[in-house]
Amino acid sequence: MKAKLMKSNLILLFGLTLAGSCLSYADRPNILFIFTDDQSHRTVSAYEDARPWITTPHIDQLAEQGIRFKHAFAGPWCAPSRAMVLTGRYLHGIEGLDFTDYPNIRQTEQFRMWPEVFRENGYTTAIIGKWHLASDYRHGQVWDHSIIWERLGGEKPGNYYRNQKLRFDGGDYTPVGGHSTDNYTRYARNFIKRKHEKPWMLWLCYDAVHAPFTPADRHNGAYNGAGPIPVPKDIYPPRPTKPHYMQDYAMFYPGPDGVPVDERQKLPLPELVQKYNSGVFSIDE
Repeated sequence: MKAKLMKSNLILLFGLTLAGSCLSYADRPNILFIFTDDQSHRTVSAYEDARPWITTPHIDQLAEQGIRFKHAFAGPWCAPSRAMVLTGRYLHGIEGLDFTDYPNIRQTEQFRMWPEVFRENGYTTAIIGKWHLASDYRHGQVWDHSIIWERLGGEKPGNYYRNQKLRFDGGDYTPVGGHSTDNYTRYARNFIKRKHEKPWMLWLCYDAVHAPFTPADRHNGAYNGAGPIPVPKDIYPPRPTKPHYMQDYAMFYPGPDGVPVDERQKLPLPELVQKYNSGVFSIDE
């Protein structure tokens, strides 16, 4: 993420403290909370155990100028990790999200999320990017401004990275071209550049680097030949004990050629690792 996007804003990655309500609007910091999907710390070169061929100069700059956590943990998988961070609850305490009709999720109990606290204390709240926590993301109640991809089943929301259908401020699904990481960054920059009468907080949630691993075209092959990448003995399927949806979910995502993702990504593990890490480039930019 380029430094010019961060200038004069408080960048918040893993924790936050709300400014006291006694402060004037002018004294309160703007807050940009960047959240990625299924990204290992080993994809960031600022960490000592990152793969030696990884390079993330802009994220490294944030780490150098800020605080880098080495012993902070969250649920490692997709929706549960976002639910943990937004509600402040451990995984075992989030009982209101019903996954029985996955990938659709029903929210059977409303949880209080920290953006609500900011909104109640005079902040303009915004969400840009991936949602996929419940069918009702509460635009106008939690979020004053929203551009979201909902990650529902079938063709309704389009694909993870291309040909998405987004909802703008609670409206109908709108087809959008381009790569999702680039789109979300552009929307975020436009929001930040607006003239704001109140302090703002923005939850910017990328789809990257969640499977199917699809870097922007300019980054395809960026790590080709990188290695060594050892292959664990038990990495390949079949996995008959796993839930049915985990074996079939890739069928929701036909590629540009119409071939389902699970067929296109029957690749050797080293090549998958290279594609996975290549998806971080767009985030780092």
